[in-house]
Amino acid sequence: MENKIKVAVCDVRNDVSVEDIQKLVNAGTTYINEIDVTCFSYLYQAVGEGYTGIVRYLLENETYRNIYEGNKLIYLAAEQGHLDILKLLVSSYGVKCLHYSKYNHPIHFAAANGKVLMVECLLEIGTEVNFVDNRNRTPLHKAAQFDDKSTVELLLKNKADIDPKDEYGCTPLHYAVIQNNLPIIDILIEWGADVNMTDLNKRSPLDYAAENNCLEALRLLLKRGANLIFNGKFQSYRTLLIAAQRGLLSVILEFISEGVDINVHSKKGHTLLHAACRAGQFEVARCLLQNGANVNSKSKPNDITPMYFAVTHCQPEIIRLLISYGGLLENPCKNETVLSLAHKEFNSRSHYPDSSRKVCLQIIIKYWLLLSRVPILPPDLNFKYFPHFHTKCREEISLMKFVLIGSSSISVYKFLRNSYQNDNTLVQYLQNEDICRGINIVCRYLKTCEIYSDVCITSEPLYKSGMERRCLLHVSYVYFKTVSPFLPAECWWKIFSCLSNADLKNFIRSFKENFRYIENTCSMDICPPIFLTYEKDSPHPIPFFYLYKRSLIAS
Repeated sequence: MENKIKVAVCDVRNDVSVEDIQKLVNAGTTYINEIDVTCFSYLYQAVGEGYTGIVRYLLENETYRNIYEGNKLIYLAAEQGHLDILKLLVSSYGVKCLHYSKYNHPIHFAAANGKVLMVECLLEIGTEVNFVDNRNRTPLHKAAQFDDKSTVELLLKNKADIDPKDEYGCTPLHYAVIQNNLPIIDILIEWGADVNMTDLNKRSPLDYAAENNCLEALRLLLKRGANLIFNGKFQSYRTLLIAAQRGLLSVILEFISEGVDINVHSKKGHTLLHAACRAGQFEVARCLLQNGANVNSKSKPNDITPMYFAVTHCQPEIIRLLISYGGLLENPCKNETVLSLAHKEFNSRSHYPDSSRKVCLQIIIKYWLLLSRVPILPPDLNFKYFPHFHTKCREEISLMKFVLIGSSSISVYKFLRNSYQNDNTLVQYLQNEDICRGINIVCRYLKTCEIYSDVCITSEPLYKSGMERRCLLHVSYVYFKTVSPFLPAECWWKIFSCLSNADLKNFIRSFKENFRYIENTCSMDICPPIFLTYEKDSPHPIPFFYLYKRSLIAS
């Protein structure tokens, strides 16, 4: 019988009744209160396995109640989720369950494991709701960290501190955000959690949401008042740099939709595009460029451009992408050209594959000869590894110089070279209807080339931007002529050439808004002098919106 009881308690077999134990106790058995080879008494093991009847009997017999184990038993019952046994222990040991070291408190285990009834029981007997563990975390930290909505609500109703900080300075909201748990985030904010509270590293919940790609949490925080701007500075720029390096495109798009300036420089002078190129994040780089990132932005103090990182980190697709958006091949950093950088990388013993380094160098040679102001390979650079490629590039470029676009005097070579280097020059070309009609001829001709066959000007971002700019300039010119009809075309072209496409869009939108206001408030008889203009060959002033209407009809 004794062996049967030992096995039952130790091996999770509950086929021994309390009556069996009573018989052994009455017979004077003493081993029940002994410590086994695992250093646990049978009472401890009975609590751990949830044998309520055996635990009740042993607790009622003081001979077998080890007072030393009081705190340990309650801790174990909370950890294992045995609520009935916990209540037995509380009634048996009473106030002793309130005295725990900061390293060992059952309410933390109960909160972390979603045992809301157990948390409630511990709170009812007087457990401190803000008791901290060895990492300075409260039960609310634990409940938020392990996604337990009911426990979070219970703790808050029992006056738990809403923004306690652990050893890292993190609040429960930080942990809820890391878990992307929207209901708990919402509850904490409803109870007054500070959405802009920062940890010891100055990271807010918004930063954690971005770094962990928790898009839903990020949107919720922004909706509930999280600040992108803090003390006059963009608070989450470091977070965006991390997002760019990790390729978290959705996070970057979310911040862009909130109006973040993606051309802001970090302390080292790097932009998000620098970070994306350095990490080889093609999709992020393309997204940034599509949303207005400066392709030739320079960092301090070495004037490093994104092209520098694309070349030195062997990213051929990104090199091609940067060139298509107007990335300059000359001077990506002080005293270095893209060509010399690519050559140096090709001859180095870096960890990048030889094939990648070769492709990068070939792309640079290809576009250097086509676009550089001095399309000559420096004699000190050794290109003996692929002389055929170099020779073929020169042959195709020579032929491009003799192929004219339509009936114009512009060759394919001149068109490509100037279009990649200056968007205003491209727009001037596109103003020529003869050249516009000949663009498809250029594309068909390039398809016959061996090296430059992948250069399709109509699919290049620069061309699309140029066509958009052409339309914007036309509309801007119509508007501008209504307020200054006698200004020479050279002057307005000079003015608009200094404006970006975004600036032109703002000008057009502003003009439309002002026009609607003027049209609704002014008439021929009553019109402020500032809104008056003169029609050619007429001495009488008229409101300029009449000219504007006429210009629209004419155009």
